[in-house]
Amino acid sequence: DRLRSLMEEIVTSVEHGRSEVAHDLNKLVRELCTLFAVLRPYAQKAQLKTNARCCAVFLADSLYLVHVLILMPYTYGTKLPFEHRQLSFFVDLVPQLRRLGENHFFAMLRHHQEQLVSTLRPCDLGPGLSRDRTFIAAEAALGAAAQQAKAAVQ
Repeated sequence: DRLRSLMEEIVTSVEHGRSEVAHDLNKLVRELCTLFAVLRPYAQKAQLKTNARCCAVFLADSLYLVHVLILMPYTYGTKLPFEHRQLSFFVDLVPQLRRLGENHFFAMLRHHQEQLVSTLRPCDLGPGLSRDRTFIAAEAALGAAAQQAKAAVQ
């Protein structure tokens, strides 16, 4: 909502002939997006890799920000005179923010995949599975992997 209110201020500034203020506000919107891209992952660095819920929220926030930026020209571009319409375009930020969310989400998935593979490593499903010792080890590994998967999705 803060980005939208800044865009409304840009429109108002242009309407009142204060194009320098409008350019400064445009720059502020860009800086806020850059701060999100730099500070949010830094602040949640440990959680983004290990906590599926935290990472999913980060991905959703990134994609929501992308959505808002893509709609800016359609929502506010028509309210601006032709020579100032570029103030409503932020599509250059879209790929960076989309990739940011996707990269962290894929890193979290890889992390959980590696953990599951590591947990299942002792599980030998080859010949001799019916022997008690092998069966018990396989059963324990499958139980640990199921527990790990359950913990990841909660």
